Amino acid sequence: MNRFRLFLAVFFASLALLGRLDATVAAITWTGSISPADPNAWTSSTLGYVGETANGTLAVSGGSDLLSDRVSIASAHSTVGQVTVNGTGSTWTNGGYLNVGRYGNGTLNITNGGFVRSDWNYIGSEFGSIGSVTVTGAGSTWTSNGLVCVGFQGRGTLNISNGGSVAVAGTTRVAHLESSTGTIDFGSGGGTLTTQSLWASPSHLTGTGTISTRGLVSDVSLVFDASHDLWQTLKFGGITLNLDLNDPVGVGDLGAGYRGTGSLLIQDGVAVQSKLGQIGARPDSVGTATVRGAGSNWTTSSDLGVGVMGHGRLTVTDGGAVSCFNGYVAFDNDATGVATVEGVGSKWIIRRALSLGSWQLGTLTITEGGLVSVGTTLTTDKAGIINMATGGMLALYGDADDSLGEFLNLAKRTDAIRYWNAALDDWAPITAATPGVDYTLAYIDDVGGSLHGYTLLTVGVIPEPGTLAMVFLGAFAMLMRRYR
Repeated sequence: MNRFRLFLAVFFASLALLGRLDATVAAITWTGSISPADPNAWTSSTLGYVGETANGTLAVSGGSDLLSDRVSIASAHSTVGQVTVNGTGSTWTNGGYLNVGRYGNGTLNITNGGFVRSDWNYIGSEFGSIGSVTVTGAGSTWTSNGLVCVGFQGRGTLNISNGGSVAVAGTTRVAHLESSTGTIDFGSGGGTLTTQSLWASPSHLTGTGTISTRGLVSDVSLVFDASHDLWQTLKFGGITLNLDLNDPVGVGDLGAGYRGTGSLLIQDGVAVQSKLGQIGARPDSVGTATVRGAGSNWTTSSDLGVGVMGHGRLTVTDGGAVSCFNGYVAFDNDATGVATVEGVGSKWIIRRALSLGSWQLGTLTITEGGLVSVGTTLTTDKAGIINMATGGMLALYGDADDSLGEFLNLAKRTDAIRYWNAALDDWAPITAATPGVDYTLAYIDDVGGSLHGYTLLTVGVIPEPGTLAMVFLGAFAMLMRRYR
């Protein structure tokens, strides 16, 4: 009887111990300043804070699942916040924004097979903040449905090591704004980053690892020609970067000059497609892009900026072609931009709007039979200039060939377009030119043609009456898709 009682006592004590062990192994635990106060009760609509008014920590382990909508880690200037997701089966699903180090010092650790899924992510979000995300160990994974910004306005670090992996459906940007710093460190053990687009300088990448991307804006020399196809492997120290632009579906951004100096060359009939185009992307950067030769073209499904926050130069020459949705030349306060379209068959097709010189000097030069067409609005701001000579052509959407004044009404500033005045040996306002001698205007009423509905200004060399149709028939069939 006593043995039976002893057995029961041991049995129930074991059950109690197992219960305590289970609560310890599978748990969401926290300390300090956490809001809402019980993360076990968080849902997919929770706006959460870790380290809100004081220091705070939150840990997910033992196969537990944490849910939230938007979370800020270290959301005050003086606070320290830390979230750890540890172990296979332990997950955190955050449906919206994730700030790791919003104003204070924030850390996210994904270890030993832990998994985190989030949407838009900022590591080192605001001025003076410090943010760090570490993904380490085989099976440890961070998946982002949108942007990952490593150093937005503050200091950000993304560590991917020992078999950890990060997958970003959108863009990964490092040191986004002038005030920020950022690093992606793969350590010595190595890890993988897969992202639609990477905006980073080689100096932002350290350690030994692999990056696979569908787009790149950086401070390197990119060449696409007969010897360099749309799938390329670049080496930055111990980092291997695989750039794949082959499939236009899901392709990312492309550009030159991110934080330093970069160049892009497309020639030998190669056709390149990207999402955004960025030439001179960030403050103090210098970027150049050249599209040269018949059949060589660069098409962006979204906007193309020449001098976005830095200094950019675009040259389309010898029959090359560029097509974009919106175009910008010298976009930001301190940016400068120069775009040149020169040579018969060379063209820049802006399917929607073109803006020149929003703050600093933005210059567009069209010469030697080159063509620029603008689908909706041409805005030449206070520092925008268009120089035209030797058969340069500008096509604006609308029927405006009755007079030069009518044509200029399609643009914001009437004094922005200039022609080469041989007598002055200098550029002069197009309003001082002689119609029929220095320029012609023609409305293109070619139904089905790529410039149907446009008015064409030709400066310098006046084409024969029958040659206009020959210039445009089929020339833009591949590139043109007018948005109105």
